[in-house]
Amino acid sequence: MKKLAIGCGIVLVIAVVAGGIGAYYVFHKAQTMIAGLSELKSVPELDRQVRNSAAYTPPASGELSADQVTNYVAIREQVRQKLGARVKELDARYKAVAERQHRNEHSAFDIPEILSAYRDLAGLYMLGKRAQVEALNARNFSLSEYRWVQRQAYGAIGMPFMDMDVSKAIEDIQAGRDPGKTGHHAAEASPASDKNKALVEPHRKLLEDSASLSFLGL
Repeated sequence: MKKLAIGCGIVLVIAVVAGGIGAYYVFHKAQTMIAGLSELKSVPELDRQVRNSAAYTPPASGELSADQVTNYVAIREQVRQKLGARVKELDARYKAVAERQHRNEHSAFDIPEILSAYRDLAGLYMLGKRAQVEALNARNFSLSEYRWVQRQAYGAIGMPFMDMDVSKAIEDIQAGRDPGKTGHHAAEASPASDKNKALVEPHRKLLEDSASLSFLGL
């Protein structure tokens, strides 16, 4: 039962990439890949290892501070360095899928292709998640603040992205709750201020090149 629950977690990630089309079909096609994805059950525990567990209260202005941007970029870079050259392959796959979504070209027939492209997602994600937890602790940054900064940063460069809470999705599935209501959402950011744009613009390329990590909450 646990193996099925964890497998459903990775299926959720893939279903979101596919724009929610053919989710039932995805589930059945993905069952053959579930056996190798059981390591994802430790994702919630990894999130609990972030020492700063405080809920972040954003400023009413929605404006970032220079320190927040510096910390966010440093954490993102540490994750990318840990993943090494493999992150480039993941980025390329994500961009190809995102472009096809943008052109409304996805159909259920594309889903086996997506499954094949992301079959190594679990291993890559776990590697990145461990690096993220280590980097967050080194800077005493909470996941709550990190995710808020991430949404504001992407809003500042005018690049929408899907905000995925893999840990929450897995917990929901294991508890028998509907992960579709809490596991992911279209990230909402405050209207970008001139200050946010100025702080984030120097890091535009980093954000654009690592959109796949943002999608996974890394």
